[in-house]
Amino acid sequence: MLSIGLSRQSSHIYNNINRLVLPNKVINHVRIIDRAFSSSNNSVVGNNVNKQNTRYNVTKQWFDIDAHSTYHQLRYHVNKILEPLTTSISNNNNNSNEITNNNNTSGYQPLFTGVTVPKIKADYSISNTFQLSRQLGGDNKKIVEQMRQLIQKDIDENRDGMSLIKDVSVEKNFVNVSLSQDYLEQSLAVWLKGEAPLYELTKQHKQSLQLPLEPKEVLVDFASPNMSKELHVGHLRSLALGESVCRILEYRNHRVERVSHAGDFGTPMGMVISYALENKAEFLRHIWDKQSGLSSMPFIPTPKQLSTIYSDAKKLTKTDSEFSKRAHLAAAELQKGPPTTTSGDNNNGGSDPDIYRAWLDLMDINVKERGESWYREMLEPAIEELRSLNMVSESEGAVCVFLEDQKTPVIIKKSDGAYLYATTDIAAIKNRLVTNKKQWVIIITDDSQKQHFQQVFTIAQLAGWYRPDTEHRVDHLSFGVVRGENGLKLSSREGDPLALEELLQEAIQRAKDATITSRSLTRAEKLDQTHTAQQLDGADRVEDRFELDQYNTWEHYRKIGLGAIKYFDLSQRSNSYTFSFDRMLSFKGNTSIYILYCYTRISTLMKRAQFDINAIDLNTFKFKEFSEKERKLVLMISKFPDVIRATESTLRPAVLCDYLWDISDCFHHFYESERVIGSDTMVQKLLIAHVIQNIINTGFHLLGLETVDRL
Repeated sequence: MLSIGLSRQSSHIYNNINRLVLPNKVINHVRIIDRAFSSSNNSVVGNNVNKQNTRYNVTKQWFDIDAHSTYHQLRYHVNKILEPLTTSISNNNNNSNEITNNNNTSGYQPLFTGVTVPKIKADYSISNTFQLSRQLGGDNKKIVEQMRQLIQKDIDENRDGMSLIKDVSVEKNFVNVSLSQDYLEQSLAVWLKGEAPLYELTKQHKQSLQLPLEPKEVLVDFASPNMSKELHVGHLRSLALGESVCRILEYRNHRVERVSHAGDFGTPMGMVISYALENKAEFLRHIWDKQSGLSSMPFIPTPKQLSTIYSDAKKLTKTDSEFSKRAHLAAAELQKGPPTTTSGDNNNGGSDPDIYRAWLDLMDINVKERGESWYREMLEPAIEELRSLNMVSESEGAVCVFLEDQKTPVIIKKSDGAYLYATTDIAAIKNRLVTNKKQWVIIITDDSQKQHFQQVFTIAQLAGWYRPDTEHRVDHLSFGVVRGENGLKLSSREGDPLALEELLQEAIQRAKDATITSRSLTRAEKLDQTHTAQQLDGADRVEDRFELDQYNTWEHYRKIGLGAIKYFDLSQRSNSYTFSFDRMLSFKGNTSIYILYCYTRISTLMKRAQFDINAIDLNTFKFKEFSEKERKLVLMISKFPDVIRATESTLRPAVLCDYLWDISDCFHHFYESERVIGSDTMVQKLLIAHVIQNIINTGFHLLGLETVDRL
C-alpha cells in the first residue's frame, strides 16, 4: 500500500502541478525567442537597418566573428611582416613538421594586449617580445627595434592603399601599434552593410590560431529547481547565467540543448510525501481517505505550499529519527517508479508539468525540464558498467567508488537500495556524452557542488565516457550566495530563502519608482542646447509630456526591472555578492540602467535629427578623419568580435557586461562634449551612434535582457 500510495502522490506531485496563478499581465506576457533585429519602439533605426543590411541578427552571428577579430587580424598581418625575423625559427621547426612557413606562421606568435595607459598613444601592444628574443638568441632591445622597423616599413609601403596599422612605437620593450582609419572604417562597414574583413584568414591560419572550425553539439544544464520547493533568490543566479550562456553559444552557431535537471525523486520529495500523508494534507485526500471516492488529487498544491511542507518535514527529521527513516524509505520507493495498475494506467495523469513555467516566461528563460526521474532506467546499468570495469566496491552494504587522493568514497547506491545525486549525475553524464554524443556539456550550480561534479567528471573519465583530450569538453560553472546589505544570506523577514516571486515583483515596482524619479534627466536632455533641440519647432520637437502611455506600462517596467536584476547578477566578478536595488537601478556605474540610458539617448538623438538611414548611400558615403572621441568609439566597435570570442571561451557574461559598460561610457562622454545635429560630420556621427545602438541591442539579447527606447 505504501508503494501504491507513494506512486500516485509522486506522479501527481511532479506530473500534474499546474502553472502558478499569476496576474493576467504575467500570463499574457509573450516571449519572442528567435527574432531578427526589429523593434516597434525603434522604427527609425531598427526597421531601416534591416533594409540596408538584411543579414543583421541578434540571435545568430551574421558575420565571421573570427575573421573580423582585431586580435586575429593583427596576428595574421604582423606574422607576415615579421617573416624576415622568424624564418629561421620556422625552418628549425619544419624539421619536426611542427609548423610550415607556407601557413604564414612561425614558431613565434605575437601576443597583443589592449593599451590602457593614457600617456601611451597606441591601441595595442605586442607583449611577448622577450619570447622572440630568446628564440633568436639576441638582445631584446635590438630585436624590438627590428620589429618596429619591419612594421614601419610595411606602413610606409602601404601609404596609398588599405592598411591595418597606421603608427608603431616602442615603450619599455613593448612594440605599440595604432589601428588605421581604413581598418576602423571597415569595422563600421561590417555593421552598416556586412563588409568583408580587411584580410581574409585562410583555413590553415585559423587552424594555427586554434580557432573553432565547426559548431559543437552542446548541452547546458541550468535552473534545476527542487520540485518540493518554490523558486528562491538562489535560482536567479542559475537562471540568468544559464540563459545568457545558451544565447552566446547559439549566437556562435553551436547547437545548444537547454536542460533543467529538476530534483523530482530524491530525499526532499520523499520528505514532502511522508509528511503530507502523515498529516493528512488535503491535496492527498484521495490516498489517505478511502471513503472520499476521489481517484486523483482534489487540487494541485502550489510551490509555496510544498515549500512550507518541506520546511516542516526537514525540521522534523532533526528531532524524529523514525520519521527520517520513513522519509528515506519513501524516497527509495519513489525511485523505483510508479507501478502500473491492472488497467494499464500508470496514473501519470497527463503531460509532464512545468510548475515554474510562468515565472520562467516572465524572466524570458527558455529551458526544457528533464528531472532526475528521467534517468531512472539508466541508473542500474551505469552502476553495472562501473562494476564491470572494477571501479566499484561495497562498504557497509553500500555500493561505492573510491577515487585516488580522496578519503571519502562516492556512494552511488545506499544499503537500503536508494540512489543518490551522484548516481543520477553519473548516469546523466554518460547519457549526454555517450548516448546523445554531446561534445560540450556545461553544468551550472552553486559553489557547494564543486567537489561533487569534479568527482562525477573523474568517474566518467575513468570509465572512458568522458574523453577530454580528443572529443569532449565539460564545464562546471559555479556561483556563490546572494547576500543582503546586512552581510547575511538574502532571506525573507521570516529568515527563509527569499522567494524569487517576491524579488521579481519588487524589482518591477522599484524600476517604476526609479524611472519616474529620473525623468528630470530626460527633461534636461531635451533642453540640451548643444544638440539644437530648441531649434526644432512645433511638431518636429520631441513631446514635453513624460507620461506617454507606451512608456508607462507594466511591460515597460518589467523589461527595466528584471533586466536590472539579471545584469547586476551577470556582471559580478566575485562568486558571492551583496544585493542592492539602489545599486542595480543606478544611472551611474556598471548597471543595465546606465547602458539603457545610452541606448535611449541614441533613440532621442535619431528622432531629433529625423535620421533615415535609407536615405544614405552607404556604398558611396565617405568617412572623414575621425575626431578623438569618434575614434575611441569606433575602436570600441572594432573590439566586439574579440569580446564575443572571450565571452564564449570563458563562459563569463561579465566580459560582455564590461564591454557594454565601456562602450556606453565612451558614448556618454562623446555625446556630452561634441555637437552632433548641425555639425559638419552629423551623418558620420549618427552612423557611429546607430552602430553602437545595434551593438547594445545585440549585447542585451545575449545577456537575456531587453532594450527600451525611453526610460
